[in-house]
Amino acid sequence: MNSAEIVVSIEDLLQEILIRVPIKPLSRFQLVSKHWHSLISNPRFCCRVRSNPAAVGIFYPPSQKYRVTEQNGHEYRYIPFGPNPNRPQKIDFTQNPYGIQFYPSCNGLLLCQTYRRYPGEPRFYVYNPTTNKFSAFPKPGGNLNEIGYMHLVFDPSKSHHYKVVCIKVVSMEMKLRQVEVYSSETRVPWVKCGEPFKADIDIANGVYWNGAIHWLKHLWCGSVIRESLYFNPDDLHHLLAGPQIMPTPPTHHRDYRCFDYYFGESCNHLHYIPMVMENTQTHFTVYEMRADYSEWFVKYRVEGYKIMDACWDNLKPEDSFRFYNFRILTMVRGDKEEDTFLIFKYDRKITKYNLVSGAFETIYEFEEYTPNDKNILFQYIESMCRV
Repeated sequence: MNSAEIVVSIEDLLQEILIRVPIKPLSRFQLVSKHWHSLISNPRFCCRVRSNPAAVGIFYPPSQKYRVTEQNGHEYRYIPFGPNPNRPQKIDFTQNPYGIQFYPSCNGLLLCQTYRRYPGEPRFYVYNPTTNKFSAFPKPGGNLNEIGYMHLVFDPSKSHHYKVVCIKVVSMEMKLRQVEVYSSETRVPWVKCGEPFKADIDIANGVYWNGAIHWLKHLWCGSVIRESLYFNPDDLHHLLAGPQIMPTPPTHHRDYRCFDYYFGESCNHLHYIPMVMENTQTHFTVYEMRADYSEWFVKYRVEGYKIMDACWDNLKPEDSFRFYNFRILTMVRGDKEEDTFLIFKYDRKITKYNLVSGAFETIYEFEEYTPNDKNILFQYIESMCRV
C-alpha cells in the first residue's frame, strides 16, 4: 500500500469512528484542527451521522390563554425525555420581541417565521437548534394571508438539501388549494405544482414520512369525513398532479365512540393512535402504516385502565378519568423494541409511558394547570446538518 492509499484508509477510518460519536461531543471535535473542522462540517458527512435518530425531547408550545407580549414572547419550553444536560439554547435568534411561530418540521430542523404582530413583513427561516444555526429563505409570493399551511421536507439519509412545501388557500368556499415548493438546492423562487386541487382536509396537521407529507382524515364515531392524502415533492407525478389519496386507518363500528388522539412519525415509522370507547371499556390502538402504503396494521394496544394508573396521582378516588383533559403529545420508537414509549399530558403533568413494559414516570410538571391547546409541538432530534 502506497502513502496515498494509507492516507485515504486513515481518512475513511476516522470518518467511521466520528459518525458513531454523540452529537454534542462531535460538535466540539470541530475545534481539534482545521482538518477535523472541515471533515465534520462537510454536508455529506453530516448526513451520515445517525440517520433517522429518535427524538430526545420536545419543544412544548405556549398556551393560547396567555397573551403574547414583549415581555414573555411566543416562547416554547424544552422538555427532555430523560437526563439531558445538553439542553438546546433558547430559540431567540431572530431578536424579535414577539418571538417566532413554527410550522411542522422534521429530522432535527425547524421551520419558522417571525411572529406576525411584529412590525413589517414576517421573515422565514430554517433553524437547527442543535448547532444554533439558521438560514433565511424567501417568502411565498402573493398575499401572505393565502398561506394555509407550510411544512419542512428534509431527509438527511437522502440529501443535505431541504424543501419547503406551502399550501395556499385559493378558494375557502370551494375548498380549493394550491401547492408551491421551495428548494434549498436550486434557490429558485417558489414553484407551483400542478393545478389547484379540491380537498376537505385539516392541512394544519401534516406529518412527514417516507419522503412525503401526509394528511389524515378524522374519525368521529366511526363516520367517514375526509379522504387521507399525501404529497411527495420529489415525485414527478405528485408535482404535476398534486396530492394523492392514501389508505385511511380502519374505521370502527358506529356503536363505538372513536376519537383521534395522535398522528405522527418516529424513526421512519408512521403512527396513528385513536381512542375507542366500547361500552364501559376504553383502549388505545397504535396503528402503523406499511412502507408500500398497502395497509395500516396494529402495532400496540393499550388498555385505558393502564393509562389511568399512570395518571392516578393526579386524581381523587371519587373522580372519573377525564379523557377530554388527556392528550398524547408524541410517540418515540427506541433503538430496541422495549425502548418505545408514549409521551402524554394530563392536567399539569407530562408522563413517559413505556409501551412494552407499561412502566411510567413523570418527566415534567407545570406550575399551574394548562389547557390542552392544539398548538403544534415539535420533537427535538439532535442533528449536525447545515442549513
